Amino acid sequence: MPIYDDDDRLDIRPYAPIIRPVPIPQADHDDPPLYCLSGNAEWLTRLIGALHVLEQRDAWSGTESEVDSAIQNVKELLAKIAPCPPVQEAIGPVFGPMAEWRLTFDGDWKTDAFSPIFVWQPKPSASSSDWNVTHLSDAFPWQDGYYFPAGVYRAAIRLTVQGGGTVYLRLRKSAGATILTGQATQSPASEGPVNCELAGVFELDEEEALYLSLYFSDGPVTIGPNINSLGVEESGVIQFWSLADALAIEGP
Repeated sequence: MPIYDDDDRLDIRPYAPIIRPVPIPQADHDDPPLYCLSGNAEWLTRLIGALHVLEQRDAWSGTESEVDSAIQNVKELLAKIAPCPPVQEAIGPVFGPMAEWRLTFDGDWKTDAFSPIFVWQPKPSASSSDWNVTHLSDAFPWQDGYYFPAGVYRAAIRLTVQGGGTVYLRLRKSAGATILTGQATQSPASEGPVNCELAGVFELDEEEALYLSLYFSDGPVTIGPNINSLGVEESGVIQFWSLADALAIEGP
């Protein structure tokens, strides 16, 4: 039986990770190009222990000030080893809120018979005496003239009307081409207000100025109940969402 069987000193192996002084890198530890390393915490503690040898003066070949600078770089580099931040993972494109408007009218506003009516555009050109457009929110900076950038969008629009027979909404480009058409709604003049709605997804290949029009079969039509009526808060709501990549943040 070995004499030192119960003594682990015999298991200690000579270890010299640096057998002679090495040249000092010309760059500082945080100069580009930068590299990243991620690994198990227990393994990294072993790695850090091995790297502490670089804090010894005899590890480096250089002048006194150069060695001081090298050791300082090692200390700062080791100090940056920390737990990884939460992982952000792309989960694919989703629709995020873009902008919203609320429409109210100064009382009942009747249209000319059998004529489609311009209702809205992001920057209304109609007189403020006809209606009040309240811009509720924005999630991106508008281009000059309130143009929609190229992209994919989702729209949800509701307008309260009374009369007009068959009524429906159209979302159109400035050149007149229709992007979305709402479902036709029956709105007899003898009955009360109904909601005329438009919802859908559309794509713009280039920057566009959009506007909304109301179409009807039997005029005149009243847009919006009287805002002084009990319980009436608004005559219409216009909402848009834009499609963009989203990131999911993984918890700790």
